[in-house]
Amino acid sequence: GGDSALVGAMYAVASIVEIPLFFYSDRIYHAIGMKWVFSITSVAYLCRVLAYSCLANPSHVLFVEPVHALTIALFWGPCVHYLNDVLLADTPHLKATGQGSFFAAFYSGRAIGYSVAGWLSSVGGLRFMFRSSLVAVGSLMILVANFWRLDRFAHEPCFFAARAARDDLRDDQRHHDLTVEQ
Repeated sequence: GGDSALVGAMYAVASIVEIPLFFYSDRIYHAIGMKWVFSITSVAYLCRVLAYSCLANPSHVLFVEPVHALTIALFWGPCVHYLNDVLLADTPHLKATGQGSFFAAFYSGRAIGYSVAGWLSSVGGLRFMFRSSLVAVGSLMILVANFWRLDRFAHEPCFFAARAARDDLRDDQRHHDLTVEQ
């Protein structure tokens, strides 16, 4: 229900908020880490899409659009930094290729997402499209959180593995004690 002036104002509001976040996103990334950056941007995206799906007045989009800064500006800078300094640290000659691959994957995902969103909005309307996006992104967040949980457990000693190692050590000690006594 909005017009081109509203779309222009929406982009202006988003840009005004994004510029400082682009500038400080690297500092934020170093302060809280990549997992928290992804968590914050994902939750911000869910809140933004939920708000879009509930809007009754098109001009209220101007109150929601600043959250776009969290979902893009806070996400983009740390991704590039993480790609360069962590994933490609051992192969600096591949940084341009890595960034190009990241951009290609990001924009390919956007193209697919926009195509699916267009189809969903033609089938069920814009609210249906935004709410479907909520389900998709919420499911993806649960999947990523489970991978993070599994990754955490992969680096921590498992209770059963620690117990088995302790039992093996006891058996070795008993065998050693018996050998010394004989």
